[in-house]
Amino acid sequence: MGNPSVNPSNVVINNPITEIGSQKIPNAPEKVFALQISELGKIQFFVAQVQHLGVQNFSEQYGNFQDKALENKATLLFKNLQESAGQFGSDTLDIMKTIGTDNPPDNPFAYIIWTASKIQSIAMNISNFMESGLPAISREKDPAKRAEDLKQLLTYEGAGVYSYLTELKNYSQGLNKALNSYFSDILKPAGHAFGEYFAPATVLSVAEKNVTPLSGPGRIQRMGINNFKLVMSTYDWCIGGSKGQLKLSALPPLFPVSAPAFDVEIAQRAALLKQIGDDNAVINKLGTDEQKQSALVAQVGGMLDQSDIVHDSAQTLLKAATGMAEGFSKCAADVLAISNAITPENMKDLTVFMANTGLNTAKDAWAEVQTTANAFINCAKMM
Repeated sequence: MGNPSVNPSNVVINNPITEIGSQKIPNAPEKVFALQISELGKIQFFVAQVQHLGVQNFSEQYGNFQDKALENKATLLFKNLQESAGQFGSDTLDIMKTIGTDNPPDNPFAYIIWTASKIQSIAMNISNFMESGLPAISREKDPAKRAEDLKQLLTYEGAGVYSYLTELKNYSQGLNKALNSYFSDILKPAGHAFGEYFAPATVLSVAEKNVTPLSGPGRIQRMGINNFKLVMSTYDWCIGGSKGQLKLSALPPLFPVSAPAFDVEIAQRAALLKQIGDDNAVINKLGTDEQKQSALVAQVGGMLDQSDIVHDSAQTLLKAATGMAEGFSKCAADVLAISNAITPENMKDLTVFMANTGLNTAKDAWAEVQTTANAFINCAKMM
């Protein structure tokens, strides 16, 4: 099990994205926040695209279909998915207002950023606490006074490190509960109904049959997939500190996407843009009704293709929230154990005690939590 430590686990992780394709991301950090921005970005992209589904005038957006019952059923499913996905939240302006407030927001997206802001703020406090408190304790000559002061720093009621860790554990557990409730009870049933319906003969299969001979097999579906890859490369690049920005909620329902400029060009991004542009040129030569039906194929087909990815991203976020709660809980228990182990005798050689309990690296470890959480929040603001 190892020695108890004042430094948390499962909050800062190794950066899983240091390159796009075979191209290294410049200045990519070695460590990132456990709630990965790329996973949140995948869900936000899905939510943004759902909002573009035609629920007001189906035929005007997607062309005319002879079977109006199929149109009506599709419209109902669009509305259901749109409502469920919309509950995830996407307005960063409203979200920024919640940072610093005591009560968590209602929607999961805001809850994620709110929790990250709480972690960032408390991590800064703990780091500063260590930076100012430990040197003062080290300068104290009396081992008994050292023991008293260190116990106070760690477990003083309402103001010690233990109290901070209890808050962090509660914030992370609250986030995990909110995410689990949303993904399991709201988005999953709506997504399942959407996928189940569009698997057999529906307006989607009719549209595919109408436009595929004209556009070529898989071309329109490929546009939806490539657009998803393009947006994700933007968020992957953000992790490396790129100046590029892309607001997902502002994306158009069809393509091509006008992506932002970057301080270093991404080869994969350029290839995707070219492919999307070439495919779009073919679609633009179709008749008006076929172009509208192509929009249906691109949107619905793209969402069906993304469903497993969105599920995996949701599970990654849930796992991260669970891991953080467990990490903070263990750290809180460790801090109590460390405090209980403090005696005037082992305070005689404070250097050894600090090395065995992580106190010698606590300032930097908690500063890293603050830095990675802050980077996560800054990237999330782009959404």
